[in-house]
Amino acid sequence: MPARRGKYLSQLLEDETLPARIKRPYFVSCMYFLLRNRTLYFFTYWVLSLFLFQQGLASLVALGLNDDRYSHILLLPLVCVGFIWFAKKKIFAHIEYFPWAAAAAVFGIALYFAAVAQSLITGPSERLLLAGFAILLTWAAGFVLFYGVPCAKRAVFPLSLLLFSIPIPPRIVEIVEVALQRGSAEATHFFFQIFSTPVYREGMVFSLPGMTIEVAKECSGIRAAIALFITAVIVSYLFLRTLVARACCLMLVLPIAIVKNAARIAILSWLSIYVSKDYLTGSLHHSGGALFSMISLALLLGAIWIIRKYEHWQFREDVSSSLQSQKRGEAESREIQDVSEPLSR
Repeated sequence: MPARRGKYLSQLLEDETLPARIKRPYFVSCMYFLLRNRTLYFFTYWVLSLFLFQQGLASLVALGLNDDRYSHILLLPLVCVGFIWFAKKKIFAHIEYFPWAAAAAVFGIALYFAAVAQSLITGPSERLLLAGFAILLTWAAGFVLFYGVPCAKRAVFPLSLLLFSIPIPPRIVEIVEVALQRGSAEATHFFFQIFSTPVYREGMVFSLPGMTIEVAKECSGIRAAIALFITAVIVSYLFLRTLVARACCLMLVLPIAIVKNAARIAILSWLSIYVSKDYLTGSLHHSGGALFSMISLALLLGAIWIIRKYEHWQFREDVSSSLQSQKRGEAESREIQDVSEPLSR
């Protein structure tokens, strides 16, 4: 079969009627990748699932387009495919069929239809949550079915990223929003006190010279916090070695998001007090999220750089200690041999 595919590709390259762009190595490698039978089978399996899950997928796409808190749902499948594509030589080094994964696929399909049945689950958010999980389970089961368990183990990280495509329940989102709102209010008050800004605070309301501002839920920065968390997951996986270091990096996401949000509120307030009040209603307030997100990204990368340096230092310490213990063991063994030789004589 591989020889037949290679013969087909060589004939394709020798065909003078084809355009030159089709004969490029990149195009040929893509064609060879698609000519593998199992890849065609998996692609057909995935396309059929699109028709099968069209109602749930349409709801997920609509949620990602209409709600900024869930806009990452549309991006993460592309990130997953990108990770698998760039590591395809490592991931697909050994592939095999695993028929038992068909049971998980059947269970995922049954779970999906149970989720979309309004008679079983009444809440729309619960139905969408379960439907999203069922879709991902069916896709992951298909990947294991056509490529095998060892291949799935090597692709466990990009496949795990798809879990972020499952809509977060609104109750959890509200809890995170409240935490970010209160934390941002406390951090903003701290900034005002540090820089001696006259302020009177009552809950989430700050009375400043000539104006009054409120840290509302819309100012919590939940969308930027979710994006920062996903970024931290990806960057920590790429640059950190141990699970402890990666966990420490993820634990820093919430404080960094709060500091960034408080800095945004404080800077806009200072500009409104000392420059012009138009800053509270201008483009910097409504469209400056990307600019202030650079602050949180810089803080995150700085924290990862420090943790990475500590990992390297700890690794060198462990290596040096192991070498010293090995040398001590060799010295002790030589001493024992020196003592035992006269006794044997």
